Amino acid sequence: MGKQLNLPIGEKVLPDTSLIAESITKKLFHNVASRILKLSSKRVIFSTDNSNMKPIGGWPSNEEIEAKEFSTVSQPTILAALDSSCIHVADVEDGSIYAARVASAFFYDQKPQNHVRIGPIIFYLNEQNLMDEEYADERLSRLVLLDDSLAKSMIRVRLERAFAMELAKNLSGGIIMIDGSLRSSVFDIEFSNLLDILKLAKRNDNRIIGISKSSRHRILNKLSGRLHLIGKAPIYSDIHQLISPILKGIEGRVLLVKFTNDGLVFRVDVSKFDDEFDDTLSKVRYNDCFFRGYPESLRLAHHLSIFTGSEDTSIKSYLLKNLGVIELPAEDPRKIALGSLKVKSLRKVVFR
Repeated sequence: MGKQLNLPIGEKVLPDTSLIAESITKKLFHNVASRILKLSSKRVIFSTDNSNMKPIGGWPSNEEIEAKEFSTVSQPTILAALDSSCIHVADVEDGSIYAARVASAFFYDQKPQNHVRIGPIIFYLNEQNLMDEEYADERLSRLVLLDDSLAKSMIRVRLERAFAMELAKNLSGGIIMIDGSLRSSVFDIEFSNLLDILKLAKRNDNRIIGISKSSRHRILNKLSGRLHLIGKAPIYSDIHQLISPILKGIEGRVLLVKFTNDGLVFRVDVSKFDDEFDDTLSKVRYNDCFFRGYPESLRLAHHLSIFTGSEDTSIKSYLLKNLGVIELPAEDPRKIALGSLKVKSLRKVVFR
């Protein structure tokens, strides 16, 4: 490193760095070489900006799964797709400020009918505000204040639960589609938790499903590959018994579904109170439109909920002008500490 960065070296006698490197290598990496050689002929996917990449066609799997076809019944049904987003706006001396939005898109008979969008809603989270909540948990509240991702999750879960509860209450004979799995959350609150929503939906003859765009569970990715290789659609595979010992808090049945011939395979959770999930999948297939096998209603709900850069700026401007906040000069300690190495671009050589 000294030679690379051209650091000045004083007259002090430095330890033999080659011996240090050799010692560390022997202690920590004695098995690395033999293990790396085992990578020969292994299929890999290189990471890209922390994205959850999947191989086209899925990972190979030796698990045998049963694929079943489901029909597309021409029965017009209201579909209500639900999604939300949350952004961190500012840090406060005793907490943080977030902005969130929740949206729903309604489809019927393969056509978009309407949409509802609520927000931006500004949330100011500090210890006192969290503890003032009726269903506050002191330990969880402290974790939320320490972890930005937990705070965003809490806000999104509670917004989506409140919206889903209203949909389950006001719809009849419809299908409510949630982005993600039907899984209980530590952020659920009494009388508005996932199980309460599923029960209310059942009473009003509504059905609820959750559709996950991706999964970090390797077994799901491998099983998806098996279903993807089947050259027909729409089909599904009931994998609940295979993965129920692994996944906790699921309030339903886990399926893998391929809605279209050119589509991807998605995890679909159906409510534990839905005994006719073939019929539910059939109605979704008929009433929605699909892009690469993903429901257009959920795609629209996603785009309705996300924030643009200009909206982020507008929220900050609103806080400054209307709420009297005082902006402090700030700096990024990481950039200051690490700095940057500027490398001159190579001069282009023109061949004549």
